[in-house]
Amino acid sequence: AKLEKITLIPLNASEVTKDGVIIAPVGVKTRLTAMGIFSDHTTINFDPSKVIWKSEDEQIATVSNQGEITPKKRGKVNITVTKDGISETSKLEVTYAKIEKIIIEDDGGIETPAGREVKIPVSGIFTDGRKANMLLAQITVYPIYMGLVRYDYDVPIFTPSPFTTGKAIITARLAGMGDSLIATSTVTITPEVLERIVITPKKASVPLNGTIQLTAAGVFSDLADVPRYITNVAWDTTRYDIIALDNKGNVTPLKEGSADVIATKDSIQATATITVKPNK
Repeated sequence: AKLEKITLIPLNASEVTKDGVIIAPVGVKTRLTAMGIFSDHTTINFDPSKVIWKSEDEQIATVSNQGEITPKKRGKVNITVTKDGISETSKLEVTYAKIEKIIIEDDGGIETPAGREVKIPVSGIFTDGRKANMLLAQITVYPIYMGLVRYDYDVPIFTPSPFTTGKAIITARLAGMGDSLIATSTVTITPEVLERIVITPKKASVPLNGTIQLTAAGVFSDLADVPRYITNVAWDTTRYDIIALDNKGNVTPLKEGSADVIATKDSIQATATITVKPNK
């Protein structure tokens, strides 16, 4: 039997129009198979390496000897196959690259103390391999009692509950894409941590024959900006020649001048300034 016609069949095209035009974003490969129709009405799928493939413009798209098309840039191009003098052409339209998946940039999991907010950066990977950072995404957290999500210039920020520790699942959905592009990650909420120390008073003047008691309060991640009493504070000063300082924060002047007092706990420090003046 004699070969009379070849039919091209797209195997994994993302879209084919009613007119048979293959639509492919930049970077999304499409494979064609060539089916021969013979004079006795039999058909056969040719070994792709036994036919001749050609792209009329390889700047727009290339085609391998296996019939695999690689879209390069936006445009329209014809892909032709030839066997025994018989040819057939498929029309290909290459569109802009699209985001094919999203990821939460968390290096395998987010960890944050109770109450301390953390950004949830969502990135997208395009079909051509490019990466888009800080995408606008809708974030949900389960269990929902683990915390809240707010948005700051379209960047989602997760604030863990100040009263809960454990693991929660974060799900990101690309805005406007429904459930077609989803990424998930785990956030681990650890116990509260000391964020900063507040020394009272911050600045003080004391006469040479006087004393002053300094106190230190801690601001923790679970109750931001609400100082509370803390223990086991280490007290130090930059000028032991000007003031004497005990382990309770009690200051005794030694001579006129200024000295900084440093309170330290859990590697967090705060400083107050004491000025010793002449006796009244």
